[in-house]
Amino acid sequence: MVSPSEFINTYEEIHAGWEGFADSLSWSRKPGEPCTTDSLMEPHYYRFGYLGGKICQAVFWVSFGVILTKIILIGG
Repeated sequence: MVSPSEFINTYEEIHAGWEGFADSLSWSRKPGEPCTTDSLMEPHYYRFGYLGGKICQAVFWVSFGVILTKIILIGG
């Protein structure tokens, strides 16, 4: 079991998580483009960041749809 003090406590872990988050939001990234060494060394943090980015993206689009629907229904 990993203690909480060991969770994201090195630069490589933070960088891998941030790269995963940024890659999930980037629309211009080429799928075959290789990851950096930090992401390859800490793949679980990269995946965690990627998942977090996709969740943020989904929340944004659902919220945008709800707001747009309310505007259309109120305006129409």
